[in-house]
Amino acid sequence: SSDGKAKNPKFSMTAYTGKPMRLRSWYNPVVIDLAGLAIPSQSRPILLNHTNDPAYVLGQTDSIKIVKGNLIASGEIMGVSDKAKEVTELSAKGFKWQASIGASAQKVEFVPEGKQVNVNGEMCDGPVNVILASRLGEISFVALGADDDTSANIAASNFFDKEHIMAKEAKADGQENVQETGL
Repeated sequence: SSDGKAKNPKFSMTAYTGKPMRLRSWYNPVVIDLAGLAIPSQSRPILLNHTNDPAYVLGQTDSIKIVKGNLIASGEIMGVSDKAKEVTELSAKGFKWQASIGASAQKVEFVPEGKQVNVNGEMCDGPVNVILASRLGEISFVALGADDDTSANIAASNFFDKEHIMAKEAKADGQENVQETGL
């Protein structure tokens, strides 16, 4: 751009794959029904480790979509703290960040052992807690997420090019659901 400002690095992520997760505060696995996930705005905070503190703010989303049972988000890294720089530098060195969503559960159904339920287009075996209604707060970059198939990639700002990022992403999570990253 003509104002001489450097462009912010872009990121894209599979924030949640729609599968059951093991969460610390829940005894049984938890699956979030994406059909019941309220997304209050396309612009949501991107944090490090769900920490709501300025040093842990990495940036924000500009696109959040549900694609084939996955929550896909993209946006810009704007953080200026040492933590934000560490996240960007680790990513540039090839560290495969995972993602984790921060959502508030508003309606939960427990499916007991021996029963099955269809959530996000997949059959889940009980025992499982199905979060039927929830609201998305933030999405975090994490070293290890409860949903191990998530991925978060930061495009190197000096060679941001869609094909390179998408090829890297497809390799990173080996699924066909990364065509629509919104970048």
